[in-house]
Amino acid sequence: MNAINNLNLQIGKGEIVCLVGESGSGKTITSLSIMRLIDFNNGEVTNGDIQLEGQSLIGLSKKK
Repeated sequence: MNAINNLNLQIGKGEIVCLVGESGSGKTITSLSIMRLIDFNNGEVTNGDIQLEGQSLIGLSKKK
């Protein structure tokens, strides 16, 4: 089941955006993707686990 499929956001210069949701709902991953700090085209969030290119991001050290 996909929670979101083909999301398209257009945020104009100077606009303020707020992401709201429960813990583990994907706010951080969404924010990082919007800022292009991660490429989430190959990722998946399921049952509270975040998989990116086959590797779980939950509990991953900051160095990795």
